[in-house]
Amino acid sequence: MMKADETVLPVSRGCNRRDLLAGVGVASILAFFSPSALWAQNNGGGLEQFAGRSATRNGKDYEPWRQSMIWQYRKSDRHPEIIIQANSIDDVCAAVKLAADLRKKITTRAGGHSMSACFLRDDGILLDVSRLQEVRLAPNGQEVIVGPGVIGRALNEYLRPHNLAVATAHCGMVPVSGFWLGGGVAWNGNAWGGMAVFNINGVDIVTADGELRHASSTENADLFWAVRGAGPGLFGVVVRFYVKCYPLPKSIQSTEYIYHLSDIVEVAKAVEEIGSQVADNVELLTIVAQASPEHAEKCHGVGCNQAVYVNAIVFGDSVGEAQEKLAPLHNHPIVQKAIGSHPMKQETFESLYTANERSFAQKRWQADNVMTDRADKIAELLLESVPNCPTDNNAAVLVYKGNPRFPDAAYGIIGKFYLAYYMVWDDAADDLAVAKYHVDYFKKAKKYSNGSYLNEFNQEGRPEDLPLCFTSDAWDKLKGLRRKWDPNSVFHNFYGQQ
Repeated sequence: MMKADETVLPVSRGCNRRDLLAGVGVASILAFFSPSALWAQNNGGGLEQFAGRSATRNGKDYEPWRQSMIWQYRKSDRHPEIIIQANSIDDVCAAVKLAADLRKKITTRAGGHSMSACFLRDDGILLDVSRLQEVRLAPNGQEVIVGPGVIGRALNEYLRPHNLAVATAHCGMVPVSGFWLGGGVAWNGNAWGGMAVFNINGVDIVTADGELRHASSTENADLFWAVRGAGPGLFGVVVRFYVKCYPLPKSIQSTEYIYHLSDIVEVAKAVEEIGSQVADNVELLTIVAQASPEHAEKCHGVGCNQAVYVNAIVFGDSVGEAQEKLAPLHNHPIVQKAIGSHPMKQETFESLYTANERSFAQKRWQADNVMTDRADKIAELLLESVPNCPTDNNAAVLVYKGNPRFPDAAYGIIGKFYLAYYMVWDDAADDLAVAKYHVDYFKKAKKYSNGSYLNEFNQEGRPEDLPLCFTSDAWDKLKGLRRKWDPNSVFHNFYGQQ
């Protein structure tokens, strides 16, 4: 049995059962009831008594800080009254208690990677938990204890010497909190839980009364049910995760085939056939993106500035295993239509993170998605729509998910494929055209959708469809649990929902 490791990142303190407002200060409370007095003070009207940083809407540091909390260049025009950055779990308890006492709604942000910036609201408190970065291995050596602000890259780097890994976002800079709570389409996700959220064994969570509680399948089980999938609509602040670890793959191998955009429907059908034959530790990604000059030159007809890339990544133990498990791809007739290919190459989590992050340059972004069993129909829509996209820098990603079976939890949307469609552009003058194109595509795709993945759902563009990120039973249960755990509506509901 592996011994518990020492914490290597700053450790958050537990909630103190003293009067939680003592650390906030009477001045801040009085100022909160007098908005003009509060906003006139650059020092936060007493909020500086939090161990962490704070700012009020009229403060000199407020707007640069607010904008810095959104990772991309498209900055949503929503302005919380106060921003508080927690340095500890005590700070989280105090902030929630303050919001409850002052009847100001609160919402939480860890890394700001929501493309809809759903954590930004026009009233109340924004609580930033990005500095809660505890990481330590549990005594059983099979579970890691993680703070919400830890990024995926740092977590797997910490686990690597122990020959362990966990399911994280494809971008290594994404913190675990929002990613896990909203479901989590992860590297090696089909083998590691189906969705990353199902690797959460328990959490420590600050509820609407400002108290710190533990939630798991045996303790506060209904709250734990909500933790596994409610994402930004969760009525609590998770300050510590207890997450299942997996053996670190000894060999990660990738390969790629490139096709004309005109072949996308045939490629999608082939990938479905291949996906049904490969093991769960083979990740199949079909990506429609800008063609390289070499591939564009080989193309004739509409859409030559785009190409279809089929990536296969094996998270295994040897090159031999990878070759064997990739046989259904290499032997499929579709490879005869490829206009280019890349042989197998050795990868690491770091190389995968880095390659993916190169695609996420600092520009203006919008995302949306569907879970679907009809990849062929989704591909037909892409073939029809992509040539008319107002930005050449767009990317559609089809991830083969197979036929997963999940435990009962707030997350429950399944489909053979996950389609994420990203818009990337530079000029704010193009915002409306890009937004319209994107929403129009998903109005059509909705016909073939089983629902959507909450984390990359376009909450700004189609808020009326947000319930489709849940089964109807889960949506109704969430509403009931919100009434139980947050009867005074301390926490903001989902963006666009009352």
